[in-house]
Amino acid sequence: MTLIQKRRVISLLVPAVLGFSAAALVGWKHAETKQPTTFAQWHDNFKTPKDMIKKVDVVAVVQTIGTKPGRVVRSTDGHHMLPFEVVSFRVLDALKGAKPGSTLEVERVGNADPDLGVVYLDADGGGFHEGHTYLLFLRKQRSGKYYIQVNDQGRYHVIGDSLEAVSPNDKVARLFHRRRLAESKALVKNSLE
Repeated sequence: MTLIQKRRVISLLVPAVLGFSAAALVGWKHAETKQPTTFAQWHDNFKTPKDMIKKVDVVAVVQTIGTKPGRVVRSTDGHHMLPFEVVSFRVLDALKGAKPGSTLEVERVGNADPDLGVVYLDADGGGFHEGHTYLLFLRKQRSGKYYIQVNDQGRYHVIGDSLEAVSPNDKVARLFHRRRLAESKALVKNSLE
């Protein structure tokens, strides 16, 4: 085997080993909790709230109107399918890039699909509850009319007058977690100046 061939074999083995390790970890976690949980490696992991606010298209306080099934993405070999759902929100307070009273539609992975059963993913905070209020940091999809939640740093459930983060130990989320909504909105507005 030549040196180039050895490098190709190694470059193919490393992702395979990492993939199998991740699959084993998810399977082990599933068996331990009896509720499937997921892990995510986000494209963007922001270092400061100001950085996140600068790079998103929309920051808004919203209320969930409803959820409907979205598209189903099939693997290239057609053996695996991943359903999406579309969540509709009414904008209660627009801090960046939206209008109060408008409707935003957010596409997220996971859904109850008649053919696939329930596909439950929680890395982004899981499904949204109808009638509940959230502070969201969203990006417009490159193509299409939907928005996406930037990552787990971009979602806060409004409970009473304070926020609950998806990942409270994250350095950005920690600055919003358990903070009053009014203080969080002020933080966003100050970061926009």
